[in-house]
Amino acid sequence: MLYISLLLSILLHGLVIFYLGFNYDGPANRTSNNAKIPKPVIIKASLVNKAAVDKEVKYLLQQERQRQQQQRRNKQTLIKKQQQLAIKKQKLDQIQKEILIAKQQLSKEREQAQQQALRQQQHAQQQQQREMHAAINLAVDQAKASFKKQVQQHWLRPYGLAQNLQCCFDIHLDPTGKIIAISIVDSSGNTAFDALAQKAIEHASPLHSLPTNKIALQKLQNFRFIFES
Repeated sequence: MLYISLLLSILLHGLVIFYLGFNYDGPANRTSNNAKIPKPVIIKASLVNKAAVDKEVKYLLQQERQRQQQQRRNKQTLIKKQQQLAIKKQKLDQIQKEILIAKQQLSKEREQAQQQALRQQQHAQQQQQREMHAAINLAVDQAKASFKKQVQQHWLRPYGLAQNLQCCFDIHLDPTGKIIAISIVDSSGNTAFDALAQKAIEHASPLHSLPTNKIALQKLQNFRFIFES
């Protein structure tokens, strides 16, 4: 189509030039009929060089093909870059998603570890409290047992006193273990036995084996003591 259009354009230009050459009246013809008529200029019409036209058309067609090919390459390059960008974005989104999941997992594990550490700390504190209370109670019991031996050393059973008698006293000590007050809270029913028991307790003062633990010593400042015959 381009070849035909170019050929027609060249032919039309040639015909116009040819027509103007044959119909041209110079100024001399219009001013004087007696003037010498000049020799007409003959324009030779020549055929268009088909090889040159074909070459030009071929060149133009080649240029158009190259332009279209370059346009296609540019489009393909753009599409490829867009695809690569889409893939990179997809990978980046995946990485960000994995990072978010990892952060959430790390936060969860950190929270679980903190809770576990808190539970262990509470358990250790509770165990320590139990052990401390057990140690205090043991120290108090040992001090009471030692005091009982001291009282027994000052007990003299009167002849004819009934067997299996017991009475209970509340005993108050000062920090040095000395008895500062004693009162009967449960009588044996035998006043003589109760009086002798109280005297033995008073003679056993002060306690020889006092605990070093302050809490145990504080608990011993007011304790209940059962005396048995």
